[in-house]
Order: sequence, then structure tokens, then C-alpha cells
Amino acid sequence: MRVLRFWALALISAAWLCAPMVAAEAKPDQIIVIEGQCDVKDARTGGQRMHLLTFDVPKGVTRIEIKKQLDFGPNGSGTVDHGLADPRGAGFGMPGFRGWMGGSKADFTLTGDPATTSQYYLAGPIQPGRWTLLQWTVSLPPTGLKYRYTVRLSFDGPAPPSEMPQAPKFDQGTLNPKADWYLGDLHAHTLHSDGNKTLSQLTQQHVDAGFDFFVSTDHNTNRAHFEFATAVREHPKELILYGEEVTHPMMHANVIGCRPGSLFDMRIAPDVVTENHLSKVIAQAHRDGAIFSVNHPFYWGATDWRISPDEWKDGDGVEVWNVGWSAANQAALDHWDALLQKGRHLVALSGSDTHGGGVGGSPAVHVYAQNLSRDAIMDGLRKGHVFLSENTKGAQIYLSVRGKSALPGDTLQWSAGNPLPVQVRVIGGDGMTLRLVWPGGEAKLPVDKHIVTISRDIALDASRNANYIRAELIKPDGRMAALTNPIYVK
Repeated sequence: MRVLRFWALALISAAWLCAPMVAAEAKPDQIIVIEGQCDVKDARTGGQRMHLLTFDVPKGVTRIEIKKQLDFGPNGSGTVDHGLADPRGAGFGMPGFRGWMGGSKADFTLTGDPATTSQYYLAGPIQPGRWTLLQWTVSLPPTGLKYRYTVRLSFDGPAPPSEMPQAPKFDQGTLNPKADWYLGDLHAHTLHSDGNKTLSQLTQQHVDAGFDFFVSTDHNTNRAHFEFATAVREHPKELILYGEEVTHPMMHANVIGCRPGSLFDMRIAPDVVTENHLSKVIAQAHRDGAIFSVNHPFYWGATDWRISPDEWKDGDGVEVWNVGWSAANQAALDHWDALLQKGRHLVALSGSDTHGGGVGGSPAVHVYAQNLSRDAIMDGLRKGHVFLSENTKGAQIYLSVRGKSALPGDTLQWSAGNPLPVQVRVIGGDGMTLRLVWPGGEAKLPVDKHIVTISRDIALDASRNANYIRAELIKPDGRMAALTNPIYVK
């Protein structure tokens, strides 16, 4: 890496003649050039490099502009993510986090004013000291990458604030006092990562689609957290939860229901720069009162998880339904069921993964909660009191055990040798097939009415280490209409 710096010629000779006092007081822009090359090995699968490219900012700077020139060679292409950290540091946890823009090719500007700061970055103080441009080589052609970044430091314009702004701690309280099943979307992106809607526009989409709540989960950034107060004021009946999609090429995962302003570092897998910090990210999520859920694990068409389940043994859930039902979702569902058979208690979740195209046809999480509030919804999610349907107007499926008050996610004590009297209430499933699933067995039962309650006594194998019962509702074309989390049986 090579860093060049020089002062930009900001004035012409005529300006010196016409306004000598202004010329004497004006400070020209400072230009810093950072250039170098990345080898293709820096984007190898499982060990993508995070390069930390530093530059020094003097006192009095009011604006930082960075222009990117990325040369992938003749007919080459690649993906390079970028972020920025101020002098507070770019180490794990990102204490100096000022933004993350993923693979966007756009140039960017940072000032003290959100109105003049690029959408991916946090406006605030421009502290003197060493700043860091983060360069994440996700994919590169065989020729590698030649890069050149031109950093312009300006001293004119309004002075930035002296302190970093804080994300608003906005408690919406209880929006509905009734204990009920509430509809949610746990995976949604705004324009502050790779979506195309503001948080308020995204909220309106969820209101229109019939969701009671949703989670804002931008990639590797908390930028949208700073807009919650505006979105809530404009949509006071929609519950919005803070979140982040922790995005690494080997694994995507949602942190659901974190504290406002919390940031979770994406550097979760071991490589030549960082240690394996995944367990630290999960522990941070739990300290925040949040849930850690692995996202769309077979999205890339892989034959197995990108990171071993043992490495996220303290995780809480798996997104088995991402966007419309697909082979990738079926693979995730099958693997989740295999983990259940090994004794893991993981909540099956879904998400629209919307990037702005609408959520009307997206899968919905149905959560049984004591009321519609942040704490009650998080409690229901954490307990696995959840079933999933293809959209907010799709078929509903309510799993229970006769004579017991157990909900999906609960653990039921049962006498070995006695059949388990399973009961499923189905709404809107006429013409479909109810599939009951337990370790070592399944039953397929026809649904012939719009509203029907189906009962079946299930003989569980008490010699197994793990026992549970769960239900699926299958359409005539084989696609999933709804599925439940398991009721665990001891």
C-alpha cells in the first residue's frame, strides 16, 4: 500500500488579486492517495481478507470525501466491501465505527450533518488522528485487484459537533394489551445497507401488508437505528425492533431485538487477520437481550453450513424460510430437523429479506405473546412460541397436545409408553396435507375443510435422546404453506 498526500490548489491568481484577505485566511483542501494491489488469495473462500488502510486527519477538518478506483483487470469483476472507522479504533467490535457500505461502488462523503453525509455513514465529529478505511475483498478475479482511493479533506463548511450522536432510546410501550398471536417479519433492509427504502417507507410497507411488527436488519451497520424516532412517530401502531444482519461471506445471521445503537462486528470467522469471534458476537447479542439466528444457510446452494453448528452452539434460531418457499429453504428445514434430533432446541424463523420490493407475499412469523410490546414479542420468540406461514393472509396452523396447555417451543413431561394425543387446528388449509413429524416417524393427513381440528395419537420412541412433535401444512404442488416449531417431549 502506498499513501501520497499533497495540498490541492484551491485558489487561482485572480482570486489573490481580487480578495487577498480571503486567500490569506482560506485553508486549501488536503488530498491523500492510498493505492495498492490485492492478490486473488485475499478473497479465497473461508478467509476473505479485511485490509485496514489508514490515513491521518489533521485538526479542523469539516468534511471527508473518498473516491474509489477499483481495477479488476480486462473483463474482470469482483466485489469489495468498504467501511470507515475514526481514531477510536477499527479493532474487533469497531469502537470507531462510522459506516459500512457493503459492495456499493459509490463514492462517499462524511460531515457533521446527516443531510450532507452519505446514506451509509454516521455524521458526527471529525476527530484529528488516524482514520481507517476498511477494505473487505469478498470476491476477486484471477488477476486480483488494483485499487486507488483519493481522500479529500476539506476545512470549509460548518464545524462538526464535538460528540457522536446517540441512537434514540425509543420505547413504544404496549401497542396492544391482548395476549394473542402477532404477525412479524424478522429480516428487512433499508437504504442504509442495500435496500432502497427509508426506515419509515419500510414501516409503511409492513403496515400495508398486515404485519404487527418487524425488525430492521441492515448489513453490518446500525445506521437505521438513528431513524427510529421518525418512523415510530409516522407509524405509531407498528412495533419496530432494532437489529442487524451480521454479514460474512461464510455466514449471515440476524441479531434480533438488540439495544438501539448496538453494533455487531461482521468479522466472525477465522482468517489471517482476525480470530474466530463468533462466540463473542453471540454473547454480545445475549447481553443486549437479543436473539442470534442463522440466516438462509443454504442460500448459496452449498451442501452444508458455511460455519459448523458447533461454532454457534449458543445460537438461538435458524431462518428456515427466506422469501418464497424454495429448495434452499427445504434444505435448511431438513438440516434444522436433524439438529433437533441431536437435542438442539433451535427456533425455526422466517424473514422477507426485503430490499424494498414489498413484503405483501413474504413469509410471516406468528408469535404468541402476552401483548404487543418489545419485551413480550422477544419473550415469545425466545421461547419458540412460533409458527410460520407463507404470508400474513396465509393458512394458519396451531399445534397442541390435548389436555395440556403446551405451545410450540415448550417442553412437555410425558409418561413413556403412552401415546401422545396431538391436536392441530388448521385454518385456510382445505385441499392441503397436514404432515406431523417426530424423530423416526411422520404421518400425512388430508385437510378437507377451511377450519378443522385434526387429532392423532403418536407413539414416541422413549429410547431416543430427543423427542418432539411438529407440524407442516403442504400445498397440493408440494410447497410449504405453514409449519410449526416443535413441542418437546421428555
